[in-house]
Amino acid sequence: MKRRFAEPVLILAVFLLIISVGFSGCKSAPDNSSAVADLLVDIEKIRQLDIDEGFDVVFPDKWGDAEASFESAKPLAETGSGEAVTALQEVFNLYQEIYDLGMAARSQVPDETENLAEQLANARNRALEAGAGDMFKTEFDALEAKVLPSLEGGDETAAEAYRNQIAAYEALEYLSYAGKKAKIIEERGLASYDEASYNSGNTAFQEALPLISSDPVAARDNARSALESYQLVIDTAYRILGEEAEKSLLKEKELCDSIKAQVSMKDAYAACEASYARGLEQKNSGKFEESYFIFEGLISEYRDVYEQANAKREAALAAMQAATDKHAGVRELALEADKIAPLEGEDEPEYELPEENLPVEEIEASGFVTVEPEETSGDVTEELQPLEPEVQNVDSDVDSTEESVVSETPVLETESSGNDQPENSESGAVETTADSGILDGADIVTEEAN
Repeated sequence: MKRRFAEPVLILAVFLLIISVGFSGCKSAPDNSSAVADLLVDIEKIRQLDIDEGFDVVFPDKWGDAEASFESAKPLAETGSGEAVTALQEVFNLYQEIYDLGMAARSQVPDETENLAEQLANARNRALEAGAGDMFKTEFDALEAKVLPSLEGGDETAAEAYRNQIAAYEALEYLSYAGKKAKIIEERGLASYDEASYNSGNTAFQEALPLISSDPVAARDNARSALESYQLVIDTAYRILGEEAEKSLLKEKELCDSIKAQVSMKDAYAACEASYARGLEQKNSGKFEESYFIFEGLISEYRDVYEQANAKREAALAAMQAATDKHAGVRELALEADKIAPLEGEDEPEYELPEENLPVEEIEASGFVTVEPEETSGDVTEELQPLEPEVQNVDSDVDSTEESVVSETPVLETESSGNDQPENSESGAVETTADSGILDGADIVTEEAN
């Protein structure tokens, strides 16, 4: 019976011991609630300072990190633990860092009034460079005559007067450039490529000029809008025109490639390719006007390359044809001579025309040396020199064959008619005489003497 109640009693004793230890631990843990509360107040103060100074916009990344850390620390703050104190202190440090960075950056920027005089001088110079002194002389002279108050002491009224004067000069600058763009559009007939932008530019231009004296800031905004609208018209027009010009030059380039002009006109073709690459670079960077004029010029340049390469090719082909015709005639004479006095151990030369669309260099390499078309004078066939030495021998041998056959045949006929020789003996004499005449003129004399 005693043993039966021993185990429950032991368990109860252990449970009471654990509870007592837990209560004693709670009593020994420090109370951080006041520290947490103080940190929360400090965080809200520094955070609001950052917002008031606009540093949350100036440093968006750091601000995002601080806000995220603050949200993570809020649940810990409710526990009042030491971990909460550590987390909140880190949050405060993040907001403080943003404030310190913002104030340091601000201290490095001089007061605006110190720069207004310099800004005004720069704006005036830019307006003069744009041509405002001539294009808008009345408005420009009015600005020149205007007397501005002193900037000493940081007077805000004086600063505002300077800012308006700067805006007025900038308005004249933009209007000057816009007027030049409008003139380009009108002279080149580009308005139809983007009529909406052209009309918007005209409206903004007309509204800007009267506002220069009364509302220079609005005048500047309208002038800038007019300039941007006119530029959009020009860009659109030259983008379209450039695409058309590029298509045309590519057709000329294909003609060059079809006759391998990159070989026969290597330097000129390479120059065209370099210009084309430059035009593509301008096009890809949005400089459509520059790319258009490059493409437009390349149309005639590629055409010139093609025409010169084709002229060289046609001249080479004509020379080859003339040479082939000449040697074809020589071959016919040689064959006719061979019927009378065949030559043993010699093969007939063969000539072939080059393949279609070969470059001039390959045509010349096929067996004949040609002369540039512009240097050719007289019959082009007279300036061609066959490369095969046996072709020249055929020509000279045929000429000597003709002379021998013509000169010797009547003599042989007279001799055969005056002697009673067998038929085979007479033909043998003819063969010997004709053959000897071709090989060596001295043999003819010997044969006759015999």
